[in-house]
Amino acid sequence: MIEKNSVVKVVLLSIVTLGIYVFIWAYQTMRNLDQLDGRYDKNYAVCIICLIFVPFYSWYWFYSRSDRIAEISQQHQVLNGNNKIINLVFAILGLSIISIAIMQNDLNNIVEFSDQKNNYTDYL
Repeated sequence: MIEKNSVVKVVLLSIVTLGIYVFIWAYQTMRNLDQLDGRYDKNYAVCIICLIFVPFYSWYWFYSRSDRIAEISQQHQVLNGNNKIINLVFAILGLSIISIAIMQNDLNNIVEFSDQKNNYTDYL
């Protein structure tokens, strides 16, 4: 079961921990995406290491994970925008905290819609 994370909590923890929480959030996001779409990549550690040590990998990471969120939104019939270009631009500009907020909000929308859909079908 995937739980919603507060966007404000994620942003504040990222700022207060001077970016360390971003790696925890990235791990949780990859795990949640795998649970939502059924693809189990299992290369979480490699992705986190690349985020830390490979200079431009974060640009790819934000783009590809935003694309997966858009695909999952479409599968679950959630009206999230396809924010992969916006998140890529923010990451390039050094404003990845905004990308994190957008991605967390989109994930929260998917989880909320899925919960509502499951509650509705339980009553049928």
